[in-house]
Amino acid sequence: MKEWLGLFSQQRISGAVVILILLGVIRLVVGVVSQGVIAYRFGATSVTDAYFVSSVIPQVIGDYLVGGAIFIALMPVFIDCRRKDGETEAWQIVSTFVTVAVLLLSACCLAYFLFAGFFIRLVAPGFGPEAQRLAVITARILSPLFLFFGLSLVASSLLQADRRFAVSQAATLAFPCGIVLGCIFFYPFLKSYSLPAGALVGAFLQFALQWGALKKGGLHFSLGLDFKHPAVKRLFIMTLHVALAVMLAGSLSILQRFLASRGPEGLVAAFCYAQYLGSLPLLFFISPIFVVIFPSLSSLSALGDKGEFSNLSSLAIRITNFLALPSTILVVIFRVDIIKIVLMRGQFGTDALRMTQEALFFLAFGLWAFANTGILTRAFFAIKDTKTNLLVTALSVACAVPLSVLLFAKMGLGGLALAASVGNFVGLGGFIYCYNKKIGRLDFGGISVSFLKTLLASFAMALAACFVSRCLYGFSFASEFASRCISLSASSIAGILVFFTVALTFRMEEARRILTFVPFLKAVLDKSRP
Repeated sequence: MKEWLGLFSQQRISGAVVILILLGVIRLVVGVVSQGVIAYRFGATSVTDAYFVSSVIPQVIGDYLVGGAIFIALMPVFIDCRRKDGETEAWQIVSTFVTVAVLLLSACCLAYFLFAGFFIRLVAPGFGPEAQRLAVITARILSPLFLFFGLSLVASSLLQADRRFAVSQAATLAFPCGIVLGCIFFYPFLKSYSLPAGALVGAFLQFALQWGALKKGGLHFSLGLDFKHPAVKRLFIMTLHVALAVMLAGSLSILQRFLASRGPEGLVAAFCYAQYLGSLPLLFFISPIFVVIFPSLSSLSALGDKGEFSNLSSLAIRITNFLALPSTILVVIFRVDIIKIVLMRGQFGTDALRMTQEALFFLAFGLWAFANTGILTRAFFAIKDTKTNLLVTALSVACAVPLSVLLFAKMGLGGLALAASVGNFVGLGGFIYCYNKKIGRLDFGGISVSFLKTLLASFAMALAACFVSRCLYGFSFASEFASRCISLSASSIAGILVFFTVALTFRMEEARRILTFVPFLKAVLDKSRP
């Protein structure tokens, strides 16, 4: 037991999180560059509207519905079966599910290609004839994304089950790199279709890299179907629950684009730009926690150690709050500067800026709730409870859908974003209630104290960042772009330094866990430790 628990110690998890955060720096830069290239080349126009509308169904079906459902359901079952029944038995289950995934995803590719016009009219009925034509052709180009996204997530699940986190996450760089490649090199001869062509190349490279890494690491996979194995039956039931939950969440995403398509040109693109920028802190800071915590919780569930399971869940929530709260505040304060630095060039004008910053303001408030929800959903998946996720997702969507319709009519794009944030908070409340009922009590005392200290440190950070930004206001450097970059960087760094100073003054263990992975700071902290 001690040998197994050593794999999931809090120190090892904190270390893996920090390593993935460092890797996330590269992903952040590449992702920002890709969005900047899209904004420069196409702005918030009918081209980007067509791309974002056309990509939503492949993403929901391939990335979330099939791939995501198998990813979430496969890992705990694979880990449990491999520990109890051996490697050969576990890979038989994988072979059955990958075969089913290939068949389903291939059928989705064909259906989307043949009936692209119907799907585009369903998602974006407000598009004019030219925009609809553009979206239909874009959809047909993107139809293979179903297969590439879905199988990439299956490969990622198996890599993470072996705790090969860096390999799994590094491969995701291929997708934004493909978009940049398309917008720059394909544009001279593909014009408006260079964006979907680049996305298709990036998705294929991501899929190829992850499956190549899996094969190099000892993949024991062969196409085949074995529905008699009890673990396969259980896995199918879990996958069905997750798939239904993803369909509900995907329906909200489709509704958001449906409503936005009925507004002025560029509204869909502005909302998607805001979603991407709002998700940067999640991708950069919080996603590594999701990646590391899931296989660890799944393994602890297989071992039956409820005490360590709850301790690990509580630690993950504390670290999530420690990273999500200050990130949310910085995004809200500097949202206009972030948009101007990342997006505002070329075809991206002042109207696009106004729409994007309005949506980003309201979306940012839901970031903290969404991050904590991600931890709790993985706790339920780890114990193979997928019904709870379905019920709570239904509750969240049932709240967000009517709010989206109502607030969009009253507030426009900002109302659409606010409804999404409210849905995130409803979902978080539902998961906390169910966790206490079904799994056990979280360490609410420790979480509450940590939350209050983090909130105070975040306010101090905000004051410091605003002060530095105010002091630098009016200074002119090489260019307006350079001035904004320097001002935002200096303000953010000053705020982060103040944040960690206050956190260390409060003796927050979360701050020490993160900082001790920097060698120089580790020596300083060791000397200061009482």
